[in-house]
Formats: sequence, structure tokens, C-alpha cells
Amino acid sequence: MQPPPGRQPAPWQQGPQYGAPPPQYGAPPQYGAPGYGMQQYYPPPRKRKVWLIVLLVIGIPIVLVLGVVGLAVGMNAMAEEKPASAADKQLVLKAEDIEPYLDGFHATPGKEKATRIEQIDDSWEIDYEYEDDTVYLMSIYVHENSAEDAKYTYSGQEIGTSVGYAQGGGGIKEIERNDLFKWGDQSKFFLIQKNGQNLGNRLVARKGGKVVYIIFSGVYFDDPQWIHELLDPLMQRIETSG
Repeated sequence: MQPPPGRQPAPWQQGPQYGAPPPQYGAPPQYGAPGYGMQQYYPPPRKRKVWLIVLLVIGIPIVLVLGVVGLAVGMNAMAEEKPASAADKQLVLKAEDIEPYLDGFHATPGKEKATRIEQIDDSWEIDYEYEDDTVYLMSIYVHENSAEDAKYTYSGQEIGTSVGYAQGGGGIKEIERNDLFKWGDQSKFFLIQKNGQNLGNRLVARKGGKVVYIIFSGVYFDDPQWIHELLDPLMQRIETSG
């Protein structure tokens, strides 16, 4: 299958983190199970919540845990939330970005929400969510103060996703497919299945102090050429952002 008219091949050779694609396009993106699973995806916890879980696991005395919980709650309460600007939205994947890959799909106005969250430690994130009867998409970009902080946030993505799947009632399986896409210092790319049926994809990635989390259902990609064409422009914008 040839690329859509007017679209240029993704810049495969611009960085060592990109895997080599096949010479030809494979099967185009397919519709997953439409409308399923939207409620069981939860925003991944920030690094402070990850520390709380770690403390509980290793058995820190409950008094100390409660003190840390109080501190984390207080810091989150002081975070400033505001609508994301057009520039902010350049750092997340949007429903309109998926439109060229699905015949007949058009993002519905009013179905998306984009928020900028600024923490008191000067870290910040952009949260984007879109939901309609066909496609669900959550895309989060986190800008931490250091690579070390970003490592905890990256780890927290797995915790948040596991909790979300557990709340969804089971039947969801992730197939790790890092051969399809990888980026940055750490990354994992998944094909999501529900009872053996392809449902969507998930990406969690970190480069330096920047963390990317993307999950969507109702559509899935299982060919690296299409995935790179979709995600490479976003990753390049993130790499060059301040």
C-alpha cells in the first residue's frame, strides 16, 4: 500500500532511536473495538504519587507515610490548571492527527479537553483527552525539572495503567511491540487487545526530563511505517521544545 497522496515518508534516519521500517507500507491502521474501554484509562500518577506507593511497599511507618501523603496532597492542591494554548497542544497527539488515517473519521468539536498543569516546583504538563463513539485518545506530555524526576514519572505510567486495566474488569492484554516504535532514553510501545481482539495502542517514553504518554482505543496501528508517520512529527516537536 502506498502512502496517502501528498504525504511524505517519515524521517527515519534522523536519530538512532528510530527503528528501521520495512521498505513498503503494511496494512493501514484499522478500527479497533469502537467505543470500548474509555472509562478504564486513568491519567498516570505524577512522581509524588509513585513515591507514596514505594513507601507503602517497603513498609515505612504509617506516621511517616501519612506525612508524605499530606505533603503530596498539598502540593497537588496548589498546582495551577488552565486551558492549554495552541502552542501547548503542539506537544500532544490530538484526534485531528488521526483523521488522515481513518476513512470517514472526523474529530467532533467539543469532544476534546486540553489542560496545562503547572506545579509549584516549576514542572508542568499538558493533558489532552478526546472521546466520542468511535475513538478514545489520551495524550500527556510532562516536563520535569530533571531526568531523575522524569524517571519516576515514567515508572508511574505503568502503575496508573495497571490500575486502570484492573478497574476495567479484565480481559485486556497488552502486547509489547518495541519493534514497531521506540524513542528517547526509555520507551515502551504496546498493541492493546480485548479478549483477543485488537483494541488500540499505548506508548510511554522518556527523553531527558521529558515524558510522553499516549493511549488510544477504537483504532490501532500495527505497522511501523504508519506509526512513525503518525508520531515522528510530534516527537520532533517535543525534542526541540524548551
